[in-house]
This record gives sequence, C-alpha cells and structure tokens, in this order.
Amino acid sequence: MRWEDEKQTKNFEDRTNDKVTSGGDLGDILGGLGGGSGSGRSGIGLPGGGLLGIIIIIAMLFLGGGNLGSIFGDLTGTNTQQQTAPKTSQKSKTTMGDSTDTRKAFSRTVFQMLDDFWGPESKEYGINYQSPTLVIYSGKVQTPFGVATSDMGPFYSPSDQKVYLDTSFQDELANTYGSKGDYTMAYVLAHEFGHHIQNRIGLASAMGRLQQQLSKTEYNKYSVCMELQADYYAGVWTKYLESRTTTKGEAVLEQGDIEEAIKTASVIGDDFIQKKFTGQVNPETFTHGSSADRVKYFNLGYKYGDLEHGDVFADKGLRNPVGTPTR
Repeated sequence: MRWEDEKQTKNFEDRTNDKVTSGGDLGDILGGLGGGSGSGRSGIGLPGGGLLGIIIIIAMLFLGGGNLGSIFGDLTGTNTQQQTAPKTSQKSKTTMGDSTDTRKAFSRTVFQMLDDFWGPESKEYGINYQSPTLVIYSGKVQTPFGVATSDMGPFYSPSDQKVYLDTSFQDELANTYGSKGDYTMAYVLAHEFGHHIQNRIGLASAMGRLQQQLSKTEYNKYSVCMELQADYYAGVWTKYLESRTTTKGEAVLEQGDIEEAIKTASVIGDDFIQKKFTGQVNPETFTHGSSADRVKYFNLGYKYGDLEHGDVFADKGLRNPVGTPTR
C-alpha cells in the first residue's frame, strides 16, 4: 500500500504516553453498557493477546482479550475456509514499519483515506455523517466505560465516536496469526470505521435495544451480521482505493494488498479462533461469524462497492433493525 507522504487525519489523539493506573477492569468496562442506549464498543479482540476477532460490543458483548477460556468458556472450533482474493496489479511493496512513529503515521493516513471516502459516500445515501476520531494508545487507555487494555485489540466506541488502537496490535497479528503487511492493518481500521458508519445509520442503538429483548443465542445472530457487515464495508472502501492515486500519481493499492486483507479475515473468524484455542467449535456462540463468511462479505463489498448489497441481516434470514441505506 502506498501511503507515505499522503495526508494524515487531524481527528487524532495520541495517548501513548498517558499514565493509566486504575479506573476499572474489563468487567467494569463492559458492565455499564446496557439500558438499550446502544453505547458500547466495537473492536478486534483476540484471545491470548489482542488479535482480530473484529468485535463489536454493544452493551455486554465482547469476544476476546485476556484468557480465551474465561471468555469463551467451553466453546468448540473447526477448520476455516479461504476464498481467492481479487488481484491487484502493482509490483512494489511498502510496509507500515516497526517504529511507533511510523505506525502512528500509517494509521493516521489510512484513517484520512477512510474519511475521504465515507464522508461523500454517506452524503449520497442521506446519512448524517460526522468524522470519527482515531485514538492511539500503548498498553492501557481510559474510555467512557473504564480502562481498556491492549488485550482487547482495536475497538470502536459509539458513545464518543472513536476508534481505539494499541501500537502493538500489528505485532500480535503477525506473531500469533501470521498476518503481516500494511494492508492487514488497513483492513482492521476499515472494519472499525465500518462500525462508525453503522453507528451513524442508527444500527448501534438498535442493537442495544435488541439485546434487551432477545436471548443471548438470538442476539448473537444479529451480532454476527453486524460484524460481517463491517467486513462488507471494509471491502467497499477497498473498491474505492482501487481507483485512488497518491499525490505522485501512483496507485495506492499494490500487488498483494487485498490478499493480505483476505488472509487476515480468514484467521479472525469465530470458528478459526475457537479451533485454535480450544480444539472445538460451537456455532451457537459465534458473535462475529465464521472465517468463510468474513472472507465472503469482504469480497462482496469489494465486488459491489455500494451499500445496497450489504444487507447481511436479510442474507442470513433476519430482519434488518434499521433497513438498508439507498441512494
């Protein structure tokens, strides 16, 4: 992905030097999110560290962080499927770098590219768009719900419209799941930004109300659809990048970029994570969808490049809580 020297977002908070000592643990953070308000976090929680379960927590739902056993209980797991990624044509390859400053610059640049697309796109669909804020932290960060840690992975908070990203998350993806490359992280940010779009169309608050009405098993079905739709939106943004050029006139996407996103999607499905950490799979406990579905909906978003084809709820036989935006 060619990103160097491109514009960086100003909607940015650098909290890497914040001294966060107390104020709550994971339970406290998740505990006060009910009441049908829709307040919550969407994030990428990965077991044993903070990997990508790309997770949305409305109220008290969270998939990842800390000890997998304590979070998944007696979940079970299965093999994942991986679809073929669309091909890109560029030959050179850049990376997001290893230094903290470079990672900040990369994340801010990608965030701006996301804002550049979703601002005008939302207007076409009549969505009341507001630019979100990117918060980069190290280790721990204060949120509206308490202290969050890097174990939870990236997440989105509907109440303050901020995406939270720990500087070490790239290492977790690479070392634990073998997902490397700059577009891996671009995909992660695009997924979280997708949760922001869902928030702006009213889905976050609608999900909060549903959680009060449905059993955990039934609600999980909706949670899966919400996560898969965020993957779809990540694909939509990738389609836009296909035609975007840098200030130097070069294509932003390079050979292998989309394949990196596909690989990442294939290792963050509920089935893959459950299989990896417990040796079993229990589809009834899924909150983010299977690896095959994550790849499928990213590819569909990339194929269509619009919102009309992104009604995952209907595709899964559920009623869409807010309907599908149309131009």
